[in-house]
Amino acid sequence: MKRKKKSSWAWNFLLLIICAALTVALAGFIAWDSKTEAAKNEKLVQEAKKGSKKENIKGENKSEKEDNGKEEDEKPKEEKKEEPQIPAGISFWGDEFFTAENELQYSSRVKLEEKLKAEGYTLEYANKTLAGAGTLSVMKMAGVPQTDLDKYIEKHKASAGGTTPPVTETGIRDLTAEEMERSDKDYIPIITMGYYGGWNKDPKELVEQQQKVLDTFGANKDKFIIVGVRPMDGSVNIPEYEKVMKETWGEHYISTIDICTVTTTTADGQTQVADALYNKLLELGYIVK
Repeated sequence: MKRKKKSSWAWNFLLLIICAALTVALAGFIAWDSKTEAAKNEKLVQEAKKGSKKENIKGENKSEKEDNGKEEDEKPKEEKKEEPQIPAGISFWGDEFFTAENELQYSSRVKLEEKLKAEGYTLEYANKTLAGAGTLSVMKMAGVPQTDLDKYIEKHKASAGGTTPPVTETGIRDLTAEEMERSDKDYIPIITMGYYGGWNKDPKELVEQQQKVLDTFGANKDKFIIVGVRPMDGSVNIPEYEKVMKETWGEHYISTIDICTVTTTTADGQTQVADALYNKLLELGYIVK
């Protein structure tokens, strides 16, 4: 009986030790797990902080780029200046004041050509001038419809009041096939017309006729120069003439009254016209130095 009690007590004691050991082991495991979990949490917190810093840096970079982009947008973009297009040629239209022989020596047309060649410009030139012919003949040579010319003739006859008007007010010169031929439609026109009449002494009619000649041109019809010449017989109101010309043609107009110190139709006068034409070509950007 005593042996049985002793054996039972031993087993109970052993079980007690085992329970105590398990309790200690469980407590150790719980402590280790808590420590491990804390370490994991700490690591996650650190990683979260790093991620937040990266996001902040990215945000700052993005904001900086956006600001730079705005600054670039706000900066005015420099426009590329287009290089001026040099014309293929220059076409001279209107009045010639000299004989064929003297023209080659004194004409403003010839003097301008010589100056341009001396300055190194390689251009084509068309001579569509007429000596002693009125503006009706000039328009005919340009290709203005005959119906338009007939209207001017009837108007001039009516203005004459039963008297015979000057021949240039109603007459049109017989032009040759060569004179009627056009190869200059893309050239820059220089128009000097009006000295011999044909416009009823009415400056408004003259600018209308000049426009009709310009309208026969092509690519360069908006690039032109008008030289003011009028009859020297006192039949034209000069202040009115100049007013209409300057108001109509603006910077495209050269007033021979303003630029000539001698008579326009003289050799020296034509030299002054040639110089003014050269300067006007530069001023309007039709040629460049």
